[in-house]
Amino acid sequence: MHLIMQTCRSLADAHDNGLIHRDIKPQYIMVSKLSSETDFVKVVDFGMVKDVEEADDNMKTRVLRGTPLYTAPERFRDPSQMSNVKIDIYALGATAYKMCSGRNLFSAATELALINEVLSSEHLPLEKVCPDCPPELTQLIMRCVARNPEDRPNSMREVMQVFSQIQSQGIIRWTAEDSEDWWNRHPELLLDESLVSQS
Repeated sequence: MHLIMQTCRSLADAHDNGLIHRDIKPQYIMVSKLSSETDFVKVVDFGMVKDVEEADDNMKTRVLRGTPLYTAPERFRDPSQMSNVKIDIYALGATAYKMCSGRNLFSAATELALINEVLSSEHLPLEKVCPDCPPELTQLIMRCVARNPEDRPNSMREVMQVFSQIQSQGIIRWTAEDSEDWWNRHPELLLDESLVSQS
């Protein structure tokens, strides 16, 4: 939840500046250490970013780019929807679903089958695959991945507001001490800083 909240903030800032990421997924949420702050999120790869106001008469004829597992259904039906903030909200929800449960929203083996699942199949409710997830968090994530865009939160700021309400209830707690303890127990997941600086 600590990581998701930071991701929300990064995307909200982008949206406030009229930009849509369009390809949010776990691989683009980097967890780093900034000075003494651990678990500092950096949202990367804005290579598909698009101005909310940008017009493109050829949009519908373009090949759809992005990752199907985290792509909102409406983008498959109408690629011109790629300038809507709700596609980032869906992708954030699909990412949060994976982070909480360890499972993807859909499980088809091929890209075509996956697109068909996204368009026509109901994903397994998060409470079924992650029963320990707080109900308030489950409800928010499932709202974000609603097939109908109208059923999703209207903005990333709205998502952040609900997250803040959940955090204020003390349902989920994550401190610097928790973070240090977790990383000490999982050193194999740390990247070599020298390799990062060379890339």
